[in-house]
Amino acid sequence: MTGFEFLPLLSFKVVVTALVVVAISAAIEHSGPVVGGVLMGLPITAGPGYVFLALQSTPHFVAQSALFSFAIVSANMIYVAIYLLAVRHFRPFATTTICLAGWFACALVVRAAPSSLWFGLGLNSALFIASLPLIRTPRSPLQRLRRMADRRELLLRAVGAGALVAIVVTASETVGSSITGIAMLFPVTLVTIGWIMQSRYGAEQAILVMTGALIALPGFGLSIMTLYLLAERTGVPAALAICLLMSLSWAAATLWFRRMDWRWPAQNGKAA
Repeated sequence: MTGFEFLPLLSFKVVVTALVVVAISAAIEHSGPVVGGVLMGLPITAGPGYVFLALQSTPHFVAQSALFSFAIVSANMIYVAIYLLAVRHFRPFATTTICLAGWFACALVVRAAPSSLWFGLGLNSALFIASLPLIRTPRSPLQRLRRMADRRELLLRAVGAGALVAIVVTASETVGSSITGIAMLFPVTLVTIGWIMQSRYGAEQAILVMTGALIALPGFGLSIMTLYLLAERTGVPAALAICLLMSLSWAAATLWFRRMDWRWPAQNGKAA
């Protein structure tokens, strides 16, 4: 494409991705902090991004991008882990800045390291295990997340995610598979929802939502790993369908276990 011929396609990518983000955001905001946190682990931004990437790139390019995306899941784990440690001590701007510094530091390591499935698997496993002590029962009662974001905030979140996907996918052939895979997982949703939760609901409710996101991230990582393994074997559409099924299955299992976890203290309290 030359001149401004790419603008209609770019705009279409922005709009479609924004609509997906709005739909998922609405589900998060009306489902409560436990369900909302787990939903944040779904491929809200990366999903539409890889669909568009599949329409214009070869299966090999998609697979190589997914390999870097799989490794960069570790950066999102670092973002959430730092958030859980910092949110009680800093204001939203400082919390977000510190978390993003950790994300970019990890991204630089992933970019510099040799691309390898075992490297990504080891890095993600090590960071998730290290983050397990941060998963704990909340100190305050659960609340409903009503009106978590007004229309302006929701619009900014959706357009931001849509613009990120559209720009990354459009420039993918120029920047290469490594930058494409890393940029595809930039934590737009974690940044926006983490900021809004802290500023509107306080640290404890923000921690509950982000803990759900941390638990959901390994499932997201497994789905991206599946895309890397299957994109050239089964074709990208079938691989993406399997990835979505894996993410939804992990989310469903996580929700079941988390609900059992929250019921357990209540049952013990009644028995006492």
